[in-house]
Amino acid sequence: MLSPDSPVPRPRPLGTTAAAALGLAVVVAYAWWATGVQPFRVGAYVAVGIPIVIVTVLALAPGRSWSPWPGPQEPATAPSHGTSAGAAPAPGFTPPDSRSGLGEAVPWIIILVAAVGLEGVALALGGRSAIVPTLSTVVDRGLRWHPVRLLLFCGWLSIGGVPTVRALLCLRHRAV
Repeated sequence: MLSPDSPVPRPRPLGTTAAAALGLAVVVAYAWWATGVQPFRVGAYVAVGIPIVIVTVLALAPGRSWSPWPGPQEPATAPSHGTSAGAAPAPGFTPPDSRSGLGEAVPWIIILVAAVGLEGVALALGGRSAIVPTLSTVVDRGLRWHPVRLLLFCGWLSIGGVPTVRALLCLRHRAV
């Protein structure tokens, strides 16, 4: 339920949703092609290099601040993200949650420690244990299937793509 003081939510324009769907389709089609290329050949290196170059060029573009949230040089009270001081954020802008620092990283630290522990146990058992396989053994078996390679490649793309898209959207909101 909306309070009387909250702004009325506006639906996204159809063009924005269609552009996002088209962008996602292009990324998935690219990932399908890239995961079908013969590994350790020039084509595979190019397929992996293209997204790296795109994200690097966007990150190094002159005059662009890649911090999507106010930092030391930009106080939270200063006009930003398309707002004036004290005004409501621009439509579609979501401020960061209050979690930060180590508390936000704990789930990733637990996953990393578990993975390293599993790998250590598997290697201690000879590296080819049927009981505790190494991560590389599991990944090698999974990489035999194109859909698994596609999912892993899309995950890898999202690691660089999601922050890039988020920063670009934030820059667009700042310009409003």
